[in-house]
Amino acid sequence: MNVKVSVRARLTILYDLVFLLGFILLGISAYVGLQSTIVKVVDNELSSRLDGVDNFLVEHVSRLPAGKLHQDLSVHVALKPALLVVQNPAGDLLYCGASVRALCGSLSMHVSPFFTTIRDQRVLSVTRVIKGAPYRICMASDLGFATTILHKFSFWLLLIVPLALLSSTLGGYWLSGRALEPVRGIINEVHGIGEHSLSMRLQVPQTGDDIQVLSETLNGMLARVESAFRQVRELTANASHELRTPVSIIRTSAEIALLNARPTIESHRHALLQICAEAEKNSRLLDHMLMLARTDSRAQTLQFTGVSLPRSIRQPLAACRHLAEAKNIEVLCEEGEEVYLWADATHLNRLWLLLLDNAIKYTPPGGKIVVRTCTDATSAPVCEIADTGIGIESRDLPNIFDRFFRAENARLTADVGSGLGLAIAQWIVDVHEASLSVESTLGVGSTFRVKFRAQKKSFAGEGVRQDVATSLVASAS
Repeated sequence: MNVKVSVRARLTILYDLVFLLGFILLGISAYVGLQSTIVKVVDNELSSRLDGVDNFLVEHVSRLPAGKLHQDLSVHVALKPALLVVQNPAGDLLYCGASVRALCGSLSMHVSPFFTTIRDQRVLSVTRVIKGAPYRICMASDLGFATTILHKFSFWLLLIVPLALLSSTLGGYWLSGRALEPVRGIINEVHGIGEHSLSMRLQVPQTGDDIQVLSETLNGMLARVESAFRQVRELTANASHELRTPVSIIRTSAEIALLNARPTIESHRHALLQICAEAEKNSRLLDHMLMLARTDSRAQTLQFTGVSLPRSIRQPLAACRHLAEAKNIEVLCEEGEEVYLWADATHLNRLWLLLLDNAIKYTPPGGKIVVRTCTDATSAPVCEIADTGIGIESRDLPNIFDRFFRAENARLTADVGSGLGLAIAQWIVDVHEASLSVESTLGVGSTFRVKFRAQKKSFAGEGVRQDVATSLVASAS
């Protein structure tokens, strides 16, 4: 069973764990520090007593007999005789305190002072040369009081832990609530944003922290969602508008043919031709919409090969010549040096057909279209398609690659076209990592310029390099 724990609870638990770890480390450090301080104080006290015993022996060992020496040591309170052991050079005990009987007779030779702990006693043993003879001295200090202090310290430390943990839990819960309060505000604001209020934006606190970054990120996401939602609405509206007229014409033509009291072959032929023309428009529109839908769903696959730029445009140019001749439009082709590029031949062919069809469509009879292939100063392949058509108003230039957009003068000049051709051309250019620009003067003409990345002069065998599928389409879209 999965137990859901809120972010506030997780933050509180994490805060408690960090606090408890810090408290334990602090307690251990304090305990060790107190213990080492007590030992250091005791060691200093033993060293001071050792100096006193040393001075006493230097002064009295040569002039007092052993009994008298033992008696004088036993009444020397400052030296704490109950915790003192002294051996003469022969190894005999000169003195053995009542509290250190266990140490008597087991003294080791230590030239330098040696500290150790035995049975709650801190013991200092050393060998001193007095009047030319080595004397072994051992003295102890009772650690009972120090042990009591450490035990009380440990007790109070353990007693404080649950109280401190409770305080940290309450404090952590309160602090996490304060920290998450802006997030709850963002959640409440986001809940109020729906499909009809996508233009709303979150308030961005100018705090310079993660909350500001989160608010700005969500606002950016909302802007993208609003743009995508608007595009879907516009696509639906435009598609409905574009499909309604041909469908109405088809229906009207069919109804007139059916209602004709005296139908003739010519009248039926006329109706069928009109229906076929409108059906062709619908088919073209649906093909374009299907292609754009595939690009949006990242399902379009491209096969890149080495393609000659001049040769890639010859076939679409030949296919469009009959359309140009029907309108008495002169088509010229100015090929530069042979230059190759990595491209999908099928989509590249579609790109040239779209641009050429666009030029023919909006060029009046007697006009001229010039196609140029060349390289620029950076050795990048370039293709230009210039026409002497109606041109594009400057205010419409930023929108001509939008889906279903058609300039006002284009609608008046040609009733065919769905406004999707240039949008598809832009997508093809994007997936080839190229650029598409346009220069136009109203009433003079337009020049569409496709510039590819600088590439090698040729490709051996012009073989397939790779299949570019979802990832490339996604990056370009």
